[in-house]
Amino acid sequence: MDKTIQDIFKLGSGAVIYEKQYVLDEIMILGTSERLYTVLRFSAENGENLICGVDIETNTILPLTSEQSELYHENLGLHKKRLFNNDTIKILDYKADCYTGKYEAIIQKIVTQSNLKQIPSKISLNGKDYIISWFSFLCNKQGDSLLVSVSEKEMADSLSMQALYDDLDLMISLSKYDLKYRGNVVRIEKVDAEYLLYIHPYPIEIMQSTQSKGASFENISNPFSVMDFVVNHADSDVNGVVYPNSDDKPIHNYIIVGVLKNIDIDIEDCVIGSVRVGNQIDVSEKFIDSISDLTEESTTFAWVNIKSDSLYNAFSSGKKLLIAAAEFLSFMIKNDMYADWFGTVELNNNVWDVRSHYPQISLGSVFYIENCILGESITLTDENMKIPVAIKLDENAEYLFEYDWIERFFHKLQTENKKVLRLQYALKWIVQAWNTEDKYDRVIYCSMALEFIVNGEKGKNILDEYASQSGRSNFTKRERKTLINSIIKKIELKAIEGFSESNILALNESIKKMIQSKLTDVSFGTKLDILVNRLNIPISVDEKELLTKARKIRNELIHGLNMASISTLQIKKLCGVTSRILMYKLMNELREE
Repeated sequence: MDKTIQDIFKLGSGAVIYEKQYVLDEIMILGTSERLYTVLRFSAENGENLICGVDIETNTILPLTSEQSELYHENLGLHKKRLFNNDTIKILDYKADCYTGKYEAIIQKIVTQSNLKQIPSKISLNGKDYIISWFSFLCNKQGDSLLVSVSEKEMADSLSMQALYDDLDLMISLSKYDLKYRGNVVRIEKVDAEYLLYIHPYPIEIMQSTQSKGASFENISNPFSVMDFVVNHADSDVNGVVYPNSDDKPIHNYIIVGVLKNIDIDIEDCVIGSVRVGNQIDVSEKFIDSISDLTEESTTFAWVNIKSDSLYNAFSSGKKLLIAAAEFLSFMIKNDMYADWFGTVELNNNVWDVRSHYPQISLGSVFYIENCILGESITLTDENMKIPVAIKLDENAEYLFEYDWIERFFHKLQTENKKVLRLQYALKWIVQAWNTEDKYDRVIYCSMALEFIVNGEKGKNILDEYASQSGRSNFTKRERKTLINSIIKKIELKAIEGFSESNILALNESIKKMIQSKLTDVSFGTKLDILVNRLNIPISVDEKELLTKARKIRNELIHGLNMASISTLQIKKLCGVTSRILMYKLMNELREE
C-alpha cells in the first residue's frame, strides 16, 4: 500500500510537545538510498518555533544537534534558491552554492548517531528506477519541493535520455507501507561530481512562474471564486479548486466584454451571431483605463452573454466566441471579390478597396467579466506572463553551436535541399506549437510538423502489412493488381433503383479508385512507426499513446467531431516527443547527405 507524505504529516495539525500546544508548519525529510531522517518545524501562538527530529515509523521525537540544525538550514536555502532565481534572465547560469558531496556524509552521520534502522529509497521515472546519493523533501505553506542528487554514472547511463516532463516518483520503503512523493523535474544542474535534480509538482511550478498582468476584482462575495479563477487562468493543469459547496455551484448569467482591435464599428445594435458589437455597454473604470493604454488607432467593444457556474468557465466560453467574432470580421473584410462574402450572396452597392485588407483585426487582451446576478466582476489583461520572460546564454553554452551538423543544416537550407527544407518547416510548426496558447492549435501544429517529418518514408500498405504477419513476402505489383481487381469485381454494383447505366458505371469507377487508393497507400501511423523503428528513436509507451491521441484529436477536429480533452502538460510532452522525432530524422538526413 502506498501513502503520500501529506497523508502522514498534515500542515496545520496540532501537537502537544513538552506540555505546550504547537501547530505543524514545515516538514523536511532527508535521506540517502538506505537511510532516512525527518525534521519538523512547529510554531506556537506566541510565535515561538520548535524544530525537532522524528522517527517516521515510531513517531519518536529526536532532539536536533547543532550539526543537524546546520544541515536543515542549508537545505532550506537550496530549496528556496530555485524560487528566488527562477525569474532571472540568467536562469541557465546560476548554480547551487553548496557541496553536494558532503550532504551524503552528513546525512549518514546523522542517521547513524540517531541509531535509525535502514530505510531504502529510490526515484522512478518512466518505469525505470534510479539509485540516489541523497534527497531532501520540503513542505510548508509556500508549497512543496524535492531535491535529489544522483551520481555522474547514474546520469550518464540512462537518466540523461529521459523525457523530463513525465512524472518522477520518490519511493521510501517503510516496514508497513511505501511512502510516495510525485512531481516533475523542473531543473537539473551539475554540482561537484553529482547532478542535482529540482522536483516540483507541475501545477505548483506553473503557479510560481506565472504573473497575471493588471487583474482587478470588484464586489467579490465569495473569495473562493477568485481562487478558482486565478488557479485555472494560470493553466496549471489543476482540475478545479475544491472549496465548501464547490460541487453545487449555481448557474448564473455572465457578461464577457473584450476589445476588437484595428476596427471601428459605428453600427447601432450590431450583432454577429451571439456576439454584440459596439461601445454601448457598462464596464468598470479599470477596464476603460486599460483600453486607453492600447496603441491601436481604432477599437470597438464586443460582448457576449454566457450561462455558467463560475467566473472562469464563463470567461473561457465567452472568450472563444469573441475570438470567433474577430476572426469572422477579419475573414469577411479580406474578401477578394466585389460581391460580398466571396461572391456567395447577392450584389450590394458597397465599396471594395484593396487597402481594406491591410489592417490586422484581432481580439485584444483586455477583458471584463461580470456575474450579472451577484455583481462580481473581474477586469484583467489576459496575458499570463511566464517568468523569466527572457534568457541569457553565456560562453558556457557556446558548445551548443559548434557541432558540424549545424553548418551542414544551414548549407542545405541555402542550396534548397528539399529533404532538409521539409524538416525546417517541421521545426517552424513545432516552435509555433510551443509559442501559441490554444491547446488544440498546438495539437494541430505538432500534427503538421509530423506530416512534414514522415514525408518520404517508405512503408508497407495494408496488404503487405498482413503479408508480413502471415510470414510471407510482400505482394508483387502483379499480385497486388490481381488481388485488388478481384475485390473490386466482387463488390461491383450491377443495378440500383433510379440509377441510369451511366450513373452505375461512374459509381463503380469511383469505388474502384477509392479501393485502389486505400489498399495501396501507406498510412501516417505506419510511416511514423517505420521511422521510429528505422532510426531507433527512444519513445516510451505513454508517448506512443500520446502521439496516437493527438492524431485522433486532429482527425476529430477535421471531421467536426467532439475532440477528446488534453491537458497542458500532455501538450508539452507532445511538443517534446515531436521535437525528438524531428532531431533524429534531421541528424540522419544530414549524415546521409
